[in-house]
Parts: sequence; C-alpha cells; structure tokens
Amino acid sequence: MQVIRGVAGGLVLLAGLFCSTAWAQGMPKIAEFYFDDDAAAKPVHALPPEQPGLVEQLMKLRERGRKGVEATTQLAGIAYAENRVELGEKLYQEALGAVSDNSLQARGIRWNLGWSLYRHGDAEAALQQWSAAAQAARGNVAWVPPTLALALW
Repeated sequence: MQVIRGVAGGLVLLAGLFCSTAWAQGMPKIAEFYFDDDAAAKPVHALPPEQPGLVEQLMKLRERGRKGVEATTQLAGIAYAENRVELGEKLYQEALGAVSDNSLQARGIRWNLGWSLYRHGDAEAALQQWSAAAQAARGNVAWVPPTLALALW
C-alpha cells in the first residue's frame, strides 16, 4: 500500500513538473537587463478620456474610418471598465484583426487588452496577452518583468 502511495505521489510530481515546463515555454526568454522603452506600452487613446461625449465621438471616428483602430481599442477598454466583457473582447479582437500580428499597434492592443483582463480579474489571460506583446517587442523592454510578475503573483 505504501509503495502505491509512493508511486502515485511520484506521478503527481512528474505531472506537475511536465505542466510547469510546458507552461514556461510560452513565457518570454529571460534577459539580464530590461532597459528598453516600448512605445506600444501605453494606453491607446484616439481622443482624450476626459472629453465630454467620448463614446459618441469614438463611434463617429470609427464610422469615418479615421483612427479606427485606436478608437476601437479605446472603446474596448471602456467596455471592459463598464463590465461589458463580451463587447470589450469583440472590439479588441476587431482591432487586432485590423493590424498585422507583430506590428507596434498589435503590441499596444495586446498590452491594453492585458490590462483590461487583469483589472477584470483574469490574470492568466492577461499574462497570455502580455507575453505575446513581449515576444513581439524588439529588445528587452522595461515593462516586462514587473508586469509579468504582477500577473504571476
């Protein structure tokens, strides 16, 4: 009986090690220094957030096609802040679909989506978005260690 428990315990440890190794492969590579700035790591604002009638103005920008990606991203952040998660997710995906995967805009959208997810309580999904943004960045951007640590905490 004790042998069976020992074997079962070993299998559980082995499964845990396998899962953690597979999970760690999705994380950005570790670097010694993180000094680089990342222009994508900032809130996306097509219009100032304090502007009166912000949502209506952002909708007009989308209709006109001017600053459409920025307006869509800002609307997605507003939707998440108002607990309209499905709409926010749809808008973020629409914005991501309008840009190339490794572009500065895509990194900015993923960075903002990560923060929206984190504020909404989904740290694991936020970590996925931030990891994707970090892997697409050139250099060792300074926001990576503290942001990923926040999600892993």
